[in-house]
Amino acid sequence: MAYVYAHKIKNTSKFFYIGISKNLKRSYIFGRNYYWDYIAKKYGYDVVILHKDISFDEAQKIEKQLIKRYGRLDKGREF
Repeated sequence: MAYVYAHKIKNTSKFFYIGISKNLKRSYIFGRNYYWDYIAKKYGYDVVILHKDISFDEAQKIEKQLIKRYGRLDKGREF
């Protein structure tokens, strides 16, 4: 089973990271990459579980769709 989660800027509805994991604890662990660290340290973040107890294949499909929808900061998207 897998989880799809998002990290959003604290006190906003703006997602800045979409992730998947087989272990729910991963969504709460600090640190991903330079952009993630910068935003999390500067603004704080909340974890939002978007889908749970789904197959890993389905989680990968959902993650790709959500990243396409919200974009990627390292590819020039503004938050």
